[in-house]
Amino acid sequence: MGGFIWFCHTYKQVNCNFIKTMLNKFLIILSFLPFVSFSQSIQNTYNNLQKHLEIKDFTTSEKIVDTLINLEPSNNNWIINKAEINANLNNIKKTNQLLRQAFNQGYYVYDNYSNENGILYKKLNKTKEYNSLLSDIKTYLHQFKQKENTQTISAKVPEIMECYAIMLYLINPKHTLINTAFQNHPYFKKIDIYFSEHKNNINLIELSKLYPGKFEDWIVNMKAHHNLRSFYFYDKFDTSKIVSLPIEENKIVANLVSQFAKDTNFLKFYDENKEFYDAMSSIILTNYSFGNEIIPFFNKNFNKKINKFNIFFTPIYSGWQHGPSVIIDDYIESFYFGGIMYVESKEFYYPDSYFLFTLISEFDHAPINKISSNYNEKFESLKEKYLLLSNGKNVSYSKLKDATNEYLTWAFALHFFYENKEYDYLLLEKMIIDDMEKYRGFIRFGEFWSFYKEEYINSKKYQNIDQFYPQIISWLSNLK
Repeated sequence: MGGFIWFCHTYKQVNCNFIKTMLNKFLIILSFLPFVSFSQSIQNTYNNLQKHLEIKDFTTSEKIVDTLINLEPSNNNWIINKAEINANLNNIKKTNQLLRQAFNQGYYVYDNYSNENGILYKKLNKTKEYNSLLSDIKTYLHQFKQKENTQTISAKVPEIMECYAIMLYLINPKHTLINTAFQNHPYFKKIDIYFSEHKNNINLIELSKLYPGKFEDWIVNMKAHHNLRSFYFYDKFDTSKIVSLPIEENKIVANLVSQFAKDTNFLKFYDENKEFYDAMSSIILTNYSFGNEIIPFFNKNFNKKINKFNIFFTPIYSGWQHGPSVIIDDYIESFYFGGIMYVESKEFYYPDSYFLFTLISEFDHAPINKISSNYNEKFESLKEKYLLLSNGKNVSYSKLKDATNEYLTWAFALHFFYENKEYDYLLLEKMIIDDMEKYRGFIRFGEFWSFYKEEYINSKKYQNIDQFYPQIISWLSNLK
């Protein structure tokens, strides 16, 4: 599922056929779910799906994923899951139809469609329909690319994303995705005053039904979290106009947010606070030496260059995620979505080494995830090693490859400080190891960091992570 959430870290009449159709859908849902709440239904069904996929029971898995699609028709991930299941069942025509449906519904992650090591490519690459789809996606995305020979970085508070975050806060000030540690900041007071008359807005009520923000509803919270990557590319609140490279759309939620913005004249509130947003964006861009240190560090350690680093943030959010990245042939855009970290009593965001660490550990997902896709068969053969890396409680990283890549993204970020910022490194190292082992359940991170530091950084035997990755597979193989 990807991403990371802080969880308050200090941081009229109808015909008979219609009735029968709806009854059938309801019975399908009942056949896989106990009678529980909406969010619990999704979570229980997802857990059930994972169990059947693990044993390669694809026939039952398809029925279960149909339940998820009925529950969340705007969640493109379920359609992609169903396509992959049908590819495994050799239902080639149906798989192509599902992929076209996902694209038409706003799923634009080209690399997920075209990965040569994935089941979709392996099963579909000789079909006309599949190659036509890839061509259509690529043609669509090309119009939003910047010049391929440039490397840039941007930081922004997108209007529609900020409106969405504020709606989550208005729904529940203690919402899992909202920063509860620094709600004494003046910006929260401005939100309370401006939106005090709009707490019964119908769009806010509808959004609260989807994402109430209860801590235990992890999969619903994760979808709410992933919605951040469904907004940034619109022309403010015009959800019919995309103006930058998109990842995926969630049109149902985007339209709720857009209508709430119109009802509340949100742009007036945004303009009143624009100096605040711009000041924080400027501080981020000017205090972290992206051009002089960070971009060169990425270029040195990966074969592929990232063309654009995007930071889309909101001042009130309590979590972060990496995207996924947009990868079209050799063109890459990498993303950070989420909150920022305050220093108490500061009116504006204050540069913080942990936040820089977080940015690096999200941006590096693009090249690291791409490299790891070349080792899918190796990961499958070593899957029993998973519980040697994790305590098994981190549901966002429940596969060996996902857990390994999270180890590597954090080690790579720590590597930057080890080589470039000795003072910050000495402060960060123990904190990062404790975070990974004690709070995130990655129980061998300290051991992995020592291995990475000696074998990759200090030995100087490998030009980049691409060359070093086989050694990580060997390290996994030798785990006991």
